[in-house]
Amino acid sequence: MEQKHERTYYRVSPCPPYDVEGTESWLTDLARRGLFLKRDGFFAGIGAFERREPAEVRYRLEASEKPVGLMSETDAPPEVVELSASCGWEYLGARGQFFVYRTEDAASQELNTDPQVQALAVNAVRKRQLQAFLTSLFWLVIYPLLLRRTGIVLLILNVGSLLTLSGAALAVWSLVRELRAALLLGKLRKKLRAGSPPDHGKNWKRRAYRNLAGGWALGILFAVWIGFALNAWQAADRGTGEIPLADYTGKPPFATLAELAPAGEYIPENLQWTNTVLERSDPLAPRSIIWDETATILLPEGADVSGGLHVRYFQTISPLLARIGAWEYELRARWSGRCEPLELPEGALDGLPVDSAFAYLDEVRFPAVVLRAGDVLIWAQFYQTGSEKILPEDWIRTLAESAAQAADAS
Repeated sequence: MEQKHERTYYRVSPCPPYDVEGTESWLTDLARRGLFLKRDGFFAGIGAFERREPAEVRYRLEASEKPVGLMSETDAPPEVVELSASCGWEYLGARGQFFVYRTEDAASQELNTDPQVQALAVNAVRKRQLQAFLTSLFWLVIYPLLLRRTGIVLLILNVGSLLTLSGAALAVWSLVRELRAALLLGKLRKKLRAGSPPDHGKNWKRRAYRNLAGGWALGILFAVWIGFALNAWQAADRGTGEIPLADYTGKPPFATLAELAPAGEYIPENLQWTNTVLERSDPLAPRSIIWDETATILLPEGADVSGGLHVRYFQTISPLLARIGAWEYELRARWSGRCEPLELPEGALDGLPVDSAFAYLDEVRFPAVVLRAGDVLIWAQFYQTGSEKILPEDWIRTLAESAAQAADAS
């Protein structure tokens, strides 16, 4: 005999998992309409239901004293489930940090008859929620900045505004939801400690549309961020946009190695990891260039200028962005503890429309400079290994002249 498969009905929960009273009331109302939650019926905010004759059913969410999740507990302790069953309550699974029970017997005693005891379990969940908020705050906000040792504007300019801003919006939204969960649980705990039982008939419809809209918006934002992240990862994996300098036909808006030492024969180094250029566009930086160049320039008298020039060039949409980016570069160098400010000779940049310049020696004592001219921001490092050395004030001035010309042309 062919077995008939029961149809499953799905409903998106209009109540977040930490809204104990709202979730209980919503499930009770669905049972009155003939929809009953199935065993382990919750996943990612969606409930799976079976259809039966409408009935008056009580649902209760009991706070778990221990963390519930893939790496910890996933079900209520067997002895608790057995004890609840003996009192007429059916265990259905977990939602968030709460275990879901149901009874259709109006004579069944409440699972929790002492609100103050219930408050202790709710407080345990609240503390875990606060801990989750602080952990997320560190990993989503503080740690990325510490890891990259950079500022917000530089992070946006280097990673890309769409990926960074969508990720930031997702992080802030998630943090707000976790904080809201802790606050709502704290409110329920306060109510229980005062001796008042939970409101099992709460009007869940009042915030239903806002909760649903927020959940869908968060899901869409997460999907958008995943799309940007995958696109960035695939571009980096394929080396999209990065080409050898020998194939570059454009004119960089800054001085290159050949212009820093023009009187000589230019011989590029044959290295796989250098002599490349990556040029891209972004809503906040219409033109940005990552330039890595290593070469030797043989001078007529037999000496040589050898070394590498590394440039990060950003033409931003606003002088304010360039100003903040320059400040973040300087702050990063000063706070690293391994960099030393490099004083340029007085008047080294006189006559140039450069808004600011900060030079320093990096961790390995190579000179670097941060230049800002209008909406143009340039970070450059020039290390030298040849017999002839170009003084920092000379190559920095040449670079500053090119930055000012680029700013005038933009």
